[in-house]
Amino acid sequence: MRCISSLCLFLLLAPPTASAAQSARGGGGDWGLRLRVVISGTSAESEPADYKIYSGVSLEGAVSRKLGDVTAIELAVRTESREVEGPRTPGTEHRLGAFEMLPIDLTLQWRPRGRSDASLQPYVGLGLNVTTTWEASGLLDSTHPPVTLGPAVQLGVTHALSPQAVLNVDARWHTMSVDFVNFAETEPRVTLDPLSLGLGVGISF
Repeated sequence: MRCISSLCLFLLLAPPTASAAQSARGGGGDWGLRLRVVISGTSAESEPADYKIYSGVSLEGAVSRKLGDVTAIELAVRTESREVEGPRTPGTEHRLGAFEMLPIDLTLQWRPRGRSDASLQPYVGLGLNVTTTWEASGLLDSTHPPVTLGPAVQLGVTHALSPQAVLNVDARWHTMSVDFVNFAETEPRVTLDPLSLGLGVGISF
């Protein structure tokens, strides 16, 4: 975690290249802010069977910074509430409660049309996802899933609404499993669908 924070701080504070500065003077600055509505995938499988974690819908904030004409770095953070269910057995409550999760994505982006003034600007990103579960409710109250860390892949496009404002469509993929630590003698593990989809707006300055 300390290494990731140091890398993020270095890349965000590093001086822009000359080409990035020239691009900024042409309309749109080195920095960008995004606000997206994101829906994340539901659970794919579990061990033991029949444990489910449902999709989370949340607002996400992201800040990006140009590193050159065709490269940028983005840090995205959101909180999401995910309902959890267990096996449906007689005499047992299958609605277990909810996990409150904090996914953080740090990606290095390649923007192949960054040197042009085209209104549509696609991008591809590669980086890391860190997700922590900061609260659990209901029957999961004593459960403390560990922090997960894994690779993240990003694909998206922005459409210019004005020299400073954009419409943004974003898709991300990252692997993630949730361990129900301290929940039962046999601790369940749930693998989540790795796809998250986002739609939002942004500004550059």
